[in-house]
Amino acid sequence: MKNNIFCSFPGCDNPKSPKAAQGLCNSHYWQLHKGRELTPLSYRRNRCVPWLEEHLNYQGDDCLIWPFQRAQDSGVAAMKYKGKQGQATRVMCEMAHGKAPTPRHEAAHSCGKGHEGCIHPKHLRWATHKENLADQELHGTKVRGEKLHSAFLTESLVKDIRAMAGTMTQADIARHFGLTPQHVGKIINRKLWRHV
Repeated sequence: MKNNIFCSFPGCDNPKSPKAAQGLCNSHYWQLHKGRELTPLSYRRNRCVPWLEEHLNYQGDDCLIWPFQRAQDSGVAAMKYKGKQGQATRVMCEMAHGKAPTPRHEAAHSCGKGHEGCIHPKHLRWATHKENLADQELHGTKVRGEKLHSAFLTESLVKDIRAMAGTMTQADIARHFGLTPQHVGKIINRKLWRHV
């Protein structure tokens, strides 16, 4: 059964446009607007939305792993949706549990396996960012420190900076590591790298 958030044209997995008539996606509405006969779109449609619909009532207890694209930095299930690259977990959560209470709510995993591509509808729920971070802390999957792709320091260097704090000025430590004195101060005072 086709979900009412998608284009009404049979076989189209594009999201329907809020501006288009007859529940069509932008592409099919454009065909209609130009006076053309509505036809399947000529470019290759992704298989993500039909796969989600097919697995919406998945009954297994184990994680249901996303077989398509995953985000390189986080491993989270990814897909193109509403013309933008997004998270397939969010789309599945909306299909299984309705719209998010607010646009800021996130699709959170009770299994802690979002980074492994879990998309099981029963493992997903809407949560605030704070609740989702608490889940990640609980599951040990929170990305921080040197796990961040943008991390400049390592845990070992942070320990060295703190060890030098009693023997050198923050300005000297900063010059030694190529940092600002303010950054060094935040590391020493545990405003940054608190987990180390």
